[in-house]
Amino acid sequence: MPGGCGTYCLRVQGPKGSQNVTLDSALYVPEGHSNLLSVSALEKKGAEVVFRNGKAVVTNKGKVVLTATRISGVYVVDEAEEDHFQTALASFSVGDPRLHLWHKRLAHLGERNIKRLMNMSTGIRPDNSTSNPCGACVQGKLRECPHIRPIKKGTYPLECIHADIAGPFPEVGVDGSRYWACFIDDFTQMSWVYPVKERSDFEECFQHLLEQFERPERRCHFLHLDRGGENRSHILTRFCRDRGIKLSYTGTEQHEQNGLAEVLNRIILEKLTPTLLKSGLALKWWPYFLKAVNRIRNLCPTASISTTPYQAWYGDVPNLSHLRVLGSRGWALLPSSKRKKMQSKSIPCQLLGYQGSTNYILLDEKGRVFVSNNVVFSENIKNIEPTLDNLTHQTSDRRPSQRRRVVREGDSDVENAIVLEPSPLPIASREANRSGETGRGDTTPDELLVGDTGWDPDQESTRSSIHVATDEREVSSEETEEHAESRLPERSTRGQLPSRYILASTNFAFLATVAEQLYLVARDIDQSEPRTFREATQGVHGKLWWGGLKDEHKSLVENGVWTLATLPPGRKVLRGKWVFKLKRGENGQVLRHKARFVVRGFEQREGIDFNETFASVVKPMSYKMIFAIAAALDLELEQMDVKTAFLYGLVNEEIYVQQPEGFDDGSGRVCKLLRALYGLKQAPRVWYETLSTFLATLGFKPLLSDMGVFVKGHTFIAVYVDDLLIAGPSKDEIVAVKQALCNKFKMTDLGPCKYYLGMSLRRDRATRSIFLSQTTYLEKVLRDFGLDQCAPNATPVSTSKFGEPDSGYKATDELKEWYAKAIGSLMYLMLGTRPDIAFAVSLCSRHLGNPTNEHQTAVKRIFRYLKGSQNLELVYQGELQPLLGYTDSDWAGDLETRRSTSGYVFNLGTGAISWSSKRQRTVALSSCEAEYMGQTAAAKEAVWLRGLLQELLKEYREVPELKTTVIFGDNQGAIAMSKNPQFHTRTKHIDIQHHYCREKVNDGTVEFQYIPTGKQVADGLTKALPKDRFLQFRKALGLKERRP
Repeated sequence: MPGGCGTYCLRVQGPKGSQNVTLDSALYVPEGHSNLLSVSALEKKGAEVVFRNGKAVVTNKGKVVLTATRISGVYVVDEAEEDHFQTALASFSVGDPRLHLWHKRLAHLGERNIKRLMNMSTGIRPDNSTSNPCGACVQGKLRECPHIRPIKKGTYPLECIHADIAGPFPEVGVDGSRYWACFIDDFTQMSWVYPVKERSDFEECFQHLLEQFERPERRCHFLHLDRGGENRSHILTRFCRDRGIKLSYTGTEQHEQNGLAEVLNRIILEKLTPTLLKSGLALKWWPYFLKAVNRIRNLCPTASISTTPYQAWYGDVPNLSHLRVLGSRGWALLPSSKRKKMQSKSIPCQLLGYQGSTNYILLDEKGRVFVSNNVVFSENIKNIEPTLDNLTHQTSDRRPSQRRRVVREGDSDVENAIVLEPSPLPIASREANRSGETGRGDTTPDELLVGDTGWDPDQESTRSSIHVATDEREVSSEETEEHAESRLPERSTRGQLPSRYILASTNFAFLATVAEQLYLVARDIDQSEPRTFREATQGVHGKLWWGGLKDEHKSLVENGVWTLATLPPGRKVLRGKWVFKLKRGENGQVLRHKARFVVRGFEQREGIDFNETFASVVKPMSYKMIFAIAAALDLELEQMDVKTAFLYGLVNEEIYVQQPEGFDDGSGRVCKLLRALYGLKQAPRVWYETLSTFLATLGFKPLLSDMGVFVKGHTFIAVYVDDLLIAGPSKDEIVAVKQALCNKFKMTDLGPCKYYLGMSLRRDRATRSIFLSQTTYLEKVLRDFGLDQCAPNATPVSTSKFGEPDSGYKATDELKEWYAKAIGSLMYLMLGTRPDIAFAVSLCSRHLGNPTNEHQTAVKRIFRYLKGSQNLELVYQGELQPLLGYTDSDWAGDLETRRSTSGYVFNLGTGAISWSSKRQRTVALSSCEAEYMGQTAAAKEAVWLRGLLQELLKEYREVPELKTTVIFGDNQGAIAMSKNPQFHTRTKHIDIQHHYCREKVNDGTVEFQYIPTGKQVADGLTKALPKDRFLQFRKALGLKERRP
């Protein structure tokens, strides 16, 4: 919602250097992530805009005012290079939505420090982007920075403490506080803050700090203060003398000598102001926000040390994954003991702060404070944002002067400014929102506001549910009656916009609607895909989806997919439907709103509507092998997409389909298909035959090992329906292939491969590395299952076994549906880039038919593990190495069937390209026999991979000839059985198929070698591992944490 209208000064790059452009009637939209400039408004004010060759030029009276460059379909204003004004705003900068979100989570930390923090912590992964000023920061943080040196330097933690008191504040805190006491450790820069009611409470805060953190080997020896009266009390002097603490004071009125504490107060205030401002909560909640922003400050880098205060104090790298935007709305789980049947399981709340390492301090709709870690937050909800009036106040009764740069008449650099004056509008007054008095009903649990610990992990709360204020100390019966009808927490009356800034209601509503639409479009990363035609066309993005619908229908008509005809008697008409898909880029940004008309193929009848249906697509192992080869040999990797691929195939059967919804001409006729449509059972096969026939004319042949991969000399083409991955050493040859494809089909050239089949791909060609990840998909899956805020787990599966369900147990349809969807989502991740969850997914998938709550909990554990490891990448790096395999089996690990689980993994270089975790089909009589059957499965995969590798590298003469493939196992008895056929009594009952591995050993294709169990990579594919061993297993697979 727009917060007002005013003048905006934009610094741009002009023809003769940087210049200012002043825009009148600029609408302030606090929630927007991008500044938008209206072309029509420019035109109305006499400016001319010319678009040509990817550039836009705006002129006024013949003078060039500004220029813009087209980037990803959007014209971006060419802003001036950084000058002194931009330097002043550098700490207010935010970038793309992800960086902007972390900017808010970290209490409006500047972009430069966020990027520094990425190398000092875990759990944060913003993207690189250009910077835009944050409005709340400009209001709350603009300053002239003092340059102050500390008086005493500590040589170890807690040796030297600097302290100060800030206040009084114009708004009394909810706990009665009017001041805060701050302490900062000189050596580590760790800080603590305590909301206090009187200055005389300072000595009690200092005692609490020492009682909490002093140890025999770590004691405080110096306390540095200013000359405030409370700092020279007899009580404090006696306390410090008894503990051997030397007190030092600043000179009279020389506050700069207490610079560390002074700067800390300023930093805390500058974080507190925009954070509380953005939340929309009443100012009385400042004590909670104070403690929270100090906690965040300790997690962020400082200028005086090379790491964060938290790491300097505790010695551990901070994990920021628990941070959420302060003030964000959420829904907390209400314990079963606190709710009745048929009552909602969650209550709405707002985030006030943090307790321990995992719990959140929350405010419910009745103004009661409680603690919970079972919370789902929506950090994108747009809260009311007051202005800064009356919120900024002095710290320690004094503050450095503040300076704002304002463009005024007569400024030398505004002669080229465009002043866009609004049309005459009647002024409409707006009644300010009024919040209630700070009354008896708003007291909070005292223990939540006892001094700040600076986040001590040892004090992590063990509460796993929710504590709601219930006793008289926390909330009175009078308050309950007074607020019985209240649905929202109190909002501040401070800082309402003056009425002179409010436009007439009709125009304001119109502009608000426009701004909201533009804001939602800019936030496309959070868009969801509509499920129905009505949902798409009547939703927020209806115009964008209509564009996709029209493009698809136009393509169908132009390609002559059907002809309209009357349905013959006795023939069945198939129904069709629209399917909507957001085409996204490598970072999850929306590139295209794609609509596709599909046939409900399940209504087809075999022999009448279709015959053959099989069509080959590239296998996951094949494209991962191509990626590994491309990394090692530094091949070019290009990607193309065939538009409406299925429409190129002709159908031989007589098929009738309803006219598409939204494009029915009302004649009652139906579509008689001439070409294949998506959804037809035979469509994939028809398209594959069409494409393979054309590729044959170019000299490409499908591999015998994988018919979805075509090879010509040194060039590969991997086909997955309409997605084409092209790899080869010659850029010119690839360009020629792409041109030939474009001449035959309507293609989209996606350029270098960055996002393939839901996987992000990035390269470092200097180190010959390719990194694969599915982070964007994983984040979506976690949101879909409501687990995006779940607590992470270190391993995906527990070492304990599943219990047996009660006799006669039958899962509900709801649980079955949830379980099937969850396993399907996990399977896609596992087959793509996450071999580390293969055993966990295999184990849980065995219970698809009748899952229990215990099985559901096990699946959620996998999600929790993925939440904590979502930045893992599968890495292929360095020179091409021989194919290497590992195989392992447990013995009778399945308690229900007593069958064993086999697992294997094959690495090509540093990363895994093929893996499996599967329950064996028969019972093994010994661990040796189980391992022997596992070796057979590994041998079969090795033979196929060898054939694929040989076909791909046939023309690469510089690659050494493929030798015997080594497969490592940890059971010497099974290895001996594969080499020696004389163990008749031990093997006579084993199915003949399992002796396949013996044959492959004899002909030199594979060789089984022994490896100790501790080094067995496949061990994690057959059983649950403890944390340390699991991390080793994960590393051996080629999975590494992405580092910014």
